[in-house]
Amino acid sequence: MVNALAVGWRRYWFPAGGQKSAAAVRISVALTVLASLARLQGNPLLLHAAAAPRAPSHPVGVLLLLGSTPPSPTLLALAHGLALVATLALLVGWRTRTAAALALVSMLLVASFSVSFTPDWPHDLNLPLLALLALQGTQAGDVLGVDGWWRRRRGLLAPLADGFAWTQRLVQLVAALMFLAAAACKLGAGHFTLRPRARGQHQCRSR
Repeated sequence: MVNALAVGWRRYWFPAGGQKSAAAVRISVALTVLASLARLQGNPLLLHAAAAPRAPSHPVGVLLLLGSTPPSPTLLALAHGLALVATLALLVGWRTRTAAALALVSMLLVASFSVSFTPDWPHDLNLPLLALLALQGTQAGDVLGVDGWWRRRRGLLAPLADGFAWTQRLVQLVAALMFLAAAACKLGAGHFTLRPRARGQHQCRSR
């Protein structure tokens, strides 16, 4: 029984193939993160971090590691620049694993600061950050990326064929879990109602 479960687990997460799908997911996640960075760049708190009010600040995310001391404007500027460069590297598949890790850490710092003055965490940041987290360790840069071109130029062996499919499947899993958790929270709080449409159909709306 245990062996069968182990075989099934490996067969699902590590089947052969999926190289192009993994590359497509890498590119899609990078574009999503870039769009989030563009929105954050226009945040007044980031544009004028030195003048940001400190009293109503409630550190969240990775800022909890810093205690009550808010990050300096210089650190925020460096983190935003690093997030942009790392995400662009992820987009073109250059040093993909390192780029994904740097993009995640720097993006978390910038995003955490931007929402430390709001009562809740904006939903539009959840999916890009979770997808970026799921990309950690991926070798998707070997296909449609600089990593693959450089490997072939150096005459190195290609990565194992069963090391790609887990990338898109893990991203799909974290996205599904996020929406399921959000739906469960809203249902538990009574924020969803079923209202009849004109033709007698029903739809689910959020108040």
